[in-house]
Amino acid sequence: MKYLGIDYGSKKVGIALSDDEGNIAFPKCVIENSNTLLESVKQTILDEQVETVVLGASLNYKGEDNPIMKDIKKFKQLLEETSDVPIHFESEVMTSAQTRLQPHASDEPRSRKKKPQNQTDDVAAAFILQSYLDKK
Repeated sequence: MKYLGIDYGSKKVGIALSDDEGNIAFPKCVIENSNTLLESVKQTILDEQVETVVLGASLNYKGEDNPIMKDIKKFKQLLEETSDVPIHFESEVMTSAQTRLQPHASDEPRSRKKKPQNQTDDVAAAFILQSYLDKK
């Protein structure tokens, strides 16, 4: 079973995919959050034969919705209305911090270089998806 992970942001949206068995999450791409976002995600679902979507839930440390959660819930509803795959929430608390600490293939060993912010969204999506996969 293949899964799609989404790290929804007001400007950019990170996308990750699992392997075909649904065990390991991999960063795929970053998509601009524009009026074509929904169609791009739906096309990825079709192209990659995704069976389940995991959407990052933006919560604070108390478990309460962050302001962007209203937009995330709206996106989830639109995706549910226009696709026939189940969509689940997974907390995204600490994923941004994890991406900054994660070594990247282009870094030299023990390098402290940071990945540019616009390239961390897909890695955050992979962390969100991997968290979900580890629980199932």
